Amino acid sequence: MVAAMHHLDVVRTRFQDAFRTIMKEEEPIAFYKGIVPGLALFPQQVSHGAIQFTAYEELHKVIVYSIGKIENLNPLIIYW
Repeated sequence: MVAAMHHLDVVRTRFQDAFRTIMKEEEPIAFYKGIVPGLALFPQQVSHGAIQFTAYEELHKVIVYSIGKIENLNPLIIYW
């Protein structure tokens, strides 16, 4: 288990170090650099995410139901 989690601890530590460095050297305003283009595209991103989420959920229901029907399994216990 330790070997599986070690790389995540390394990434977490490096993110924390990067966060501290930005706070110290560039001040908190640095976290907002480049936010304007993201806000300009916000309505498109929201609708795209909503469509993608809905499509995924509906497709997931169909696949789970089909697998349960074919294998005579309860579709509620099949989760991937």
